[in-house]
Amino acid sequence: LDEQGIENAFQCLIERHESLRTSFMLVNGQPVQRIHTQVEFKIAKVFAGVEGAVFLKKAPSSFIQPFDLAKAPLLRVGLLKIEEEKHLLMVDMHHIIADGTSITLLVKDFVAFYEGRSLVPLRIRYRDFSEWQNSKAGNAIIENQETWWLESFKGDIPWLNIPTDYPRPQVQSFKGESIHFIFEKERKEGIGRLMKETRVRLLMGLLAGLKVL
Repeated sequence: LDEQGIENAFQCLIERHESLRTSFMLVNGQPVQRIHTQVEFKIAKVFAGVEGAVFLKKAPSSFIQPFDLAKAPLLRVGLLKIEEEKHLLMVDMHHIIADGTSITLLVKDFVAFYEGRSLVPLRIRYRDFSEWQNSKAGNAIIENQETWWLESFKGDIPWLNIPTDYPRPQVQSFKGESIHFIFEKERKEGIGRLMKETRVRLLMGLLAGLKVL
């Protein structure tokens, strides 16, 4: 593992993506986003060898700590060396700067930077969208969409008459129960192979199976 290469890759990520250089503060009682030109960043070395194995078993969650939104970057990275050829890379990131879609892009860019590849500069950034959304043109489009939905659902909403497995009760209730069960290893691996072959996520694959049954 190239530890310096990993740190360089994260430095490149921070330079490329403004959200990784973002902090938040209150101005006149309103939250404001501040994009920094540069931020200090270092990978935290946790434990190595036997201590690393103990840490891995007992306290990997202790790496996750609260963030101060006024201090960028709102992410921390830790590298745990368990054996000579076995490492664990831990990344803790505040949800205010990233979501599931963002993580996919960050991983893709990280791999490119770690492999020493260069990427085409970003043409549009989130602040460009934010400025458009707060502009007159953006507000007009949103207002038109809001008006359309309000018109579509004004008055009584039609009764959704769909097939049910039990008679519809007179009084709507959301009572339910949870059923816990465990898949044996072979079946779990089989499900994993099926999800990979059909290129769907586990949730959608299991939901499809449930619907078929």
